[in-house]
Amino acid sequence: MLTTQASESCNSQVRLFLKPKHNLDEFFIHFTCLLADKRRKETESDYDGKQSTPYIVLEKSSILQHAAKIFTKNIFNRIQ
Repeated sequence: MLTTQASESCNSQVRLFLKPKHNLDEFFIHFTCLLADKRRKETESDYDGKQSTPYIVLEKSSILQHAAKIFTKNIFNRIQ
């Protein structure tokens, strides 16, 4: 299921930038924009993960506080 979702997500993002009617020059221009957008989103995600700590919903135990410092928001939310 995860590989199918990843593939569909990638395909939908590619469809936003690339069209069948593009010639080779336009293809490379749009492909470069696609890569720049993906890199920007990844950089923003990395920054958010490093500069913030997840919100602890359960009681504030020392284990959860330690986990909040170690894991990213997404992983911490899965654990919690």
